[in-house]
Amino acid sequence: MAALDAALTVLSSNVIQTVLDYWLRRGKDRSEPLDEFLDAQVPNPLDRRRLQRRIDALKGLVQQRLDAETDDERLNEDARLRVADAVRETFARASLSPSDIQDAHSDPIRLMETVRARASLDTSLFHSSERHLYEALLSETAAVLVTAASAVPTSRPYLVAQLLRDEDEVYSSVRRLLDDLPTPAPASDGDVAYRLSVVTSLDRTEIVGFTLPVAMRSFSLSSTYTQPRVTVKGDEMPVDWALADFPMLYLTGPAGSGKTALLRWLAVSSARRSLDGLLGPHNDLLPLYLPAGRLGQTASENAESAVDFILDHVRPSLPASLTRAELHRRCREGQALVLIDGLDEFGRDGIDRLRHWLSELLTDYPNCRFVVSSRRAAVDSTFLADAGFTVASLNPLDDAGVTDLVSRWFSTVSPSLPERTLQTPRSDWPARSSTSSGRARSFGN
Repeated sequence: MAALDAALTVLSSNVIQTVLDYWLRRGKDRSEPLDEFLDAQVPNPLDRRRLQRRIDALKGLVQQRLDAETDDERLNEDARLRVADAVRETFARASLSPSDIQDAHSDPIRLMETVRARASLDTSLFHSSERHLYEALLSETAAVLVTAASAVPTSRPYLVAQLLRDEDEVYSSVRRLLDDLPTPAPASDGDVAYRLSVVTSLDRTEIVGFTLPVAMRSFSLSSTYTQPRVTVKGDEMPVDWALADFPMLYLTGPAGSGKTALLRWLAVSSARRSLDGLLGPHNDLLPLYLPAGRLGQTASENAESAVDFILDHVRPSLPASLTRAELHRRCREGQALVLIDGLDEFGRDGIDRLRHWLSELLTDYPNCRFVVSSRRAAVDSTFLADAGFTVASLNPLDDAGVTDLVSRWFSTVSPSLPERTLQTPRSDWPARSSTSSGRARSFGN
């Protein structure tokens, strides 16, 4: 195991060096070696050793993730070592720059496309299990890299001083974000990278309008999400009942009622395979999150089929993970969860086009599960009802729901907070959380 550990240590070190180059890009020339830059920034030997311990701790976080990914019982240690060396060599040849990380927009598959374009490694000598582990470790490394890079806002000054603080907010933020990444069960279905992309792109929410430490402003949507109740045909019920009972659900509610948060939570949780109870079977589905605002901005008349329509509008990472034939097969067999968010954002001029493609999707893939959303009265629901959709109206959180939401938020951000912040009286913190877009916003295209 020593050789494999050494290979993963080098890979983890390279990941953190790339992340540090990204964090420090406004004050450091890319050609300047990182150690020389840090020596100049921190001339005191004691502080420099302390800074190195902080950096080593970040490397340890990364290596924990990569160790877990290489724990494949189908392969012996020599095979796993070959794969780890191949991934290390791939990223080394790619020589990623801060602009490459920025251009990826927190999407590991976009980053992988850059890596592949620069470092096309020949894996033809690998057998199938080794190739699968290579792709999985490549995806995991890219996901860890873009996720760790997002832990520090681009506007954050004095990063070196931040890393030297006793209350290491940076370390805690990276640890929390990496913990939120999915740990998919070993599979050969080829969608692991896409699932990672869904999580890294859609599971970020930020509170705005308050002066808060960064660890409290940005957090995981799925970790803090409180399931609302809905009204279906005059009966109030938990939303998971409606999602489980009705394969075609039309969610309505006023602006800010949580429709987007619900669809993103469903996409992320399905991608992570973390749904339980009545929604457990949704873990086996491929989540396809389509924001209607994007649909309305893009010409779809040229799409030749329903599967082309999906590939045109779902996350760019999907076409890089699945072929049209594979996506068509999955949808035909009912293995997809289609989430169309915000029909009211499609625009009146494009509503006929939307109806056409929605009809195509329902005709071609009747066994898929569909959830669509819109503001009340913004879309004529007659068409959706005639197509077989069941209408569910989102209800505001009651007092118990608000209490649960706030408790989840504190539980999520507390491990990332410096001790002095935790000692601040909570009466000085936001007392309630709101689903209003003026208080919270989600990230991801």
